[in-house]
Amino acid sequence: MANLLGTGSLSPRRESPQADELSPHAEYRFSNGNGGDASDSDGLDPRGGVSAAKGGRQLPCAQLLVAEVVLSLIPWLNALLLGVLTALTGSFIALNCDFLGDLRFGFCQGIFLADRNRCCGGSENVDFLRDRCIVPAIADTSSVQWITWAVYFGLDSKVKRGAGYLLAFFMYVASSVCFTGLASFIVFEYALAARGSGIPEVKAAVSGFDLPHSFSAWCLFIKALGLSLVVGAGLSLGKEGPMIHIGVCWAYILHRVSTALGLPTGSMPLHEIACVGAAAGVSSAFGAPLGGVLFAAEASLGRRTLLLAPIRFVRRARKEWIAWEMVAFLLTGVLGGLVGVLFIKAGFAAGMSRYWPETNLRRDGR
Repeated sequence: MANLLGTGSLSPRRESPQADELSPHAEYRFSNGNGGDASDSDGLDPRGGVSAAKGGRQLPCAQLLVAEVVLSLIPWLNALLLGVLTALTGSFIALNCDFLGDLRFGFCQGIFLADRNRCCGGSENVDFLRDRCIVPAIADTSSVQWITWAVYFGLDSKVKRGAGYLLAFFMYVASSVCFTGLASFIVFEYALAARGSGIPEVKAAVSGFDLPHSFSAWCLFIKALGLSLVVGAGLSLGKEGPMIHIGVCWAYILHRVSTALGLPTGSMPLHEIACVGAAAGVSSAFGAPLGGVLFAAEASLGRRTLLLAPIRFVRRARKEWIAWEMVAFLLTGVLGGLVGVLFIKAGFAAGMSRYWPETNLRRDGR
């Protein structure tokens, strides 16, 4: 098995070194970087509790009780902090994407790093045909206004309108190419682990594999910067998958910081806090906390477990799917389609009732 897994970092650490096959019940343990287990520290139980003796001293019962309460709150505080950090990173990426995306058309004079909507005071104040603000966000139009590249270079007159169109096209293409090239360069040169969506690495992490280079702080920085550049360049990709990777990066960083500070981490192993990071990433990307929890369950348990959970069927899976499971897949698709149709019709009926209340008038207005 060692030859199959190789000698790299992609190798599970199991408590039983004699096991030759990967078992779904195998327990994975993570190193704290010092040659020992991450949960081994003075006075701490491997399960995250507090031992009665520390350094040969007997702790009073009151101190033990307080310590147990504090230790029980640490996983919740880590999860809360993980969600906040992931959400802040998502907001940072969203602001950068909006700014870089609008920078291809012009810039905001008077507000630093402002996109077109922010410069004009909202999308309802933007004239997209003329590419200017309808109502300036600030009364003093000389200090805050949206300036296109044609206006900036003095090519907005009727005589020079053709040259202004060519300049706008050149700036659009050139900025998109520059953003894409810069993103490719920094990922290839500084953090190759930041390439792609990061979903395969996340699924490997929550399954118990140790991939420290794929979830480092440097990888997080390059991922956020590269994602801002490529989305701002207008490429056909989204922020959802990379946000999941970013959430797990924050989970690894918090785990390393907790270990360095001597805080107990045995109550929440690394693969469990990685699941929390994945859920935080999905919640930040879609604004759906329940969707984040379901994704974390899917990544840790597998799609078959989620599908067969309502009928409480337990089977040891040997491949991705079995032939008879197609019946369950088809039924799930049919039921989902029917529920979707009913939902659309109910929403349409609710919308029609808002426009035509119950009166004596017919809907055709006669």
